[in-house]
Amino acid sequence: MIDATNYYAQYDGHIATLDTGELTSSTYVQQHLRASRVVKALNNVFIPPLLDLARPANAPDRSALPVAADDPTAKAEVIALLDTLGYDAVDLGALADSHPASRAPPSRPCPTCPLSPQDSANRRSSSGSSRPPAVPAPAQSIRELLAASAP
Repeated sequence: MIDATNYYAQYDGHIATLDTGELTSSTYVQQHLRASRVVKALNNVFIPPLLDLARPANAPDRSALPVAADDPTAKAEVIALLDTLGYDAVDLGALADSHPASRAPPSRPCPTCPLSPQDSANRRSSSGSSRPPAVPAPAQSIRELLAASAP
């Protein structure tokens, strides 16, 4: 089961173990779906531009997305799916290690997020689109963002 969710107490209601950081949102999901193989992925990419950033393997501007799971086979399957969709993966490790990929922007790695509010406004006005354009984020950029957001 691909967990593409993000916990926001203001919308989801307060969950003590998530508020304190005792659990990540994906370990919480895994506790409720015990028979499932939960993989944290696709939680930090906006759906409309998902296809805009798809690139063939080894493309220099290919974006990457963080992935975490306790089940190595399930993780490998999701990484293969991401590759098919046109993305590299950055392996975060276990679900317990997925917290940096679940934080709110700007610390959450989000390849489709604009670089800044001003950048977003500039790009929208030049493109004529009402949504910010997709911004490629290669694996190294995602690793750097994750390292910067680590507690």
